[in-house]
Amino acid sequence: MNPSAQIVGIECLSMRSRPVLVAASLALLAGAVPAAAETLFGALATSYATNPELNAARAELRAVDEGVSQAVSAFRPNVQIDASVTTTRSHNPFFADQTDRATAGISFEQPIFRGFRAVNALDATRTTVLLYRERLRGLEQQVLLGGVIAYADVMRDRAIRGLYAQNVAVLGDALAAAEIRMNAGEGTRTDVAEAEALLRAAEGDAAGVDAVLVGSIASYVATIGTDPDNLAAAAPIDDLIPTGVELAVEIALSNHPSILGARYNVQIAELEVEIAEGDLLPTASLFGELSATHNAGGGFSWENEAVIGGRLTMPIFTGGRESSEVREAKNRLRQRELLAMQQEAIVRAQVITAFGQMAGAIGQLRAAEAQVAAMQRALEAIEEEVSAGQATQLDIYQVRRSLLEARVRLVAAQRDRVVASYSIAAAVGLLTAEALGLPVEVYDVYAHYEAVDTRWFGLNPPTPQP
Repeated sequence: MNPSAQIVGIECLSMRSRPVLVAASLALLAGAVPAAAETLFGALATSYATNPELNAARAELRAVDEGVSQAVSAFRPNVQIDASVTTTRSHNPFFADQTDRATAGISFEQPIFRGFRAVNALDATRTTVLLYRERLRGLEQQVLLGGVIAYADVMRDRAIRGLYAQNVAVLGDALAAAEIRMNAGEGTRTDVAEAEALLRAAEGDAAGVDAVLVGSIASYVATIGTDPDNLAAAAPIDDLIPTGVELAVEIALSNHPSILGARYNVQIAELEVEIAEGDLLPTASLFGELSATHNAGGGFSWENEAVIGGRLTMPIFTGGRESSEVREAKNRLRQRELLAMQQEAIVRAQVITAFGQMAGAIGQLRAAEAQVAAMQRALEAIEEEVSAGQATQLDIYQVRRSLLEARVRLVAAQRDRVVASYSIAAAVGLLTAEALGLPVEVYDVYAHYEAVDTRWFGLNPPTPQP
């Protein structure tokens, strides 16, 4: 078997054998098996489209998109209408007077210069959008890798269950044969007792495997969102991952979402420094007002007034608050620079670790293949020795037990080989629905942003994607 061998479903083995299954496993696995098997890419597509955490992150990104529209509003005029109605009564010993007044007006203010704060705030919000896009991509990788692990775990545990069920069936046949030999005077009660003890131990092992499978199925349902009724074989994605560690590290440093996100955080901190420094600069604006007042006391009169002008404000001393905020922003910038450096080191280590796991999985797979082949030859040899009277049935049981353990290790190694390849893709930032070519509509991070970034009016958001 090639080291890149697929994880093979063992449902056919368990159907040919007579498995002893615990009730919980039967309850989860019972029911009609669909004609078309579910593929790994199909399961990942389902998780990509329906995962609540992923959809929540998409909604969060859409909320962050609105920050750009809010920042753009700082460049636009502020227009408002004011109206008031008042009644004034005055009394003295000689006369009483009442004055009714109605006033209506419209005013505006257009910012001209705000110490570059509006420009820097707009750049900061746009960079924040980029940051949250990378966070969404990072979460997408986590969800997809979790789906791969859940899928591979179910495949592995079902295959192992099939092996243990087959072992139970073989030992059940061996016990029946031992009883027949004893009744025919060709065997002993000891042979029967040994065969029964081995069968009961195998049934206990099978029950333990079923319990593990129940947990794997539960994890699959939580991760993918559907029942793993009929899963097809899964293969590594060697064509998608880099061929060596150095190339993988280079790609990761320029593409991994956590690294790009950390760099965007640094850019935001740089802009926050400039925003804080802008509080020390002057501000300028144009303003205007048009009003009309109607007096209805002691006669009727109208008063109209129009005002237009400019305003310049220059801070001189405000208690030192702004200076402290500048220093705070600079310290926060240094913090994020150090965190970005740390994130690069973390990703580099993850890439190296992922390649190490891949090498280990390939080595274990090759060793398991060789061990299974060797144990199969040993079983054939011991069966010949039993026929020749040179070995006992107990010797066969021991060899079969070793063969079973070797096959279990082979199945586990096949699972690790598949997961390792996807782990490398995640470590370099390539484990996305688009890169994998999943059969799903890829979420468009630009659609909502382009719909709201310069929007002037409207209370209802554009039709959101799920």
